[in-house]
Amino acid sequence: MQLCKDKVTENYLFTIGLIYCLQYFVTLRYENIYMTMKRIFIMVFAYFMKTFIKVTANCRTDCPDVCNCTEIIFNRCTVICTDQNLTQIPDTFPKNVTSIDLSRNRIKSISADSLRHLNLLEVLKIDDNLLEYLQPTTFQGLWSLRELSLEHNRLSIRYCSFPIKLFRNLTRVKILKIRGNLLKQS
Repeated sequence: MQLCKDKVTENYLFTIGLIYCLQYFVTLRYENIYMTMKRIFIMVFAYFMKTFIKVTANCRTDCPDVCNCTEIIFNRCTVICTDQNLTQIPDTFPKNVTSIDLSRNRIKSISADSLRHLNLLEVLKIDDNLLEYLQPTTFQGLWSLRELSLEHNRLSIRYCSFPIKLFRNLTRVKILKIRGNLLKQS
């Protein structure tokens, strides 16, 4: 209940501050332009800082226990889960994650739903694992993905590791790394 009151108070104070700022903007013709613009800048800066701090908290609180989550500028979150002997992809990731590195683990497969909700994800690295097969819907919903690295796994053409539909919706991918797999046709 206290959290709710704090939220209402915070929004109320922000609204009062915004009204205060607009009042000075309207009286621009009566006051020194420099002082008015300075007040507007301070209000806009305070608003963006408030937003940035909220997203930052989200990055750390939703971070998987075995991973390191770091906030970077512009509300972006990077998750690094390397060298953890993971056998599967963690269940939860921050909503604003843009980069995930799962390299050097023991992941054999990726469930169809484990990445689907990460629509802001731009970089995904699953190098040096034990991946043998990828389901056709493994990367479904990763609309923002630009770089996908699956190097040094056990993916092969012989066992249909790369289903035809696997990359269908990955229209933004510019970098695809698959070196070090069993991709030779026998």
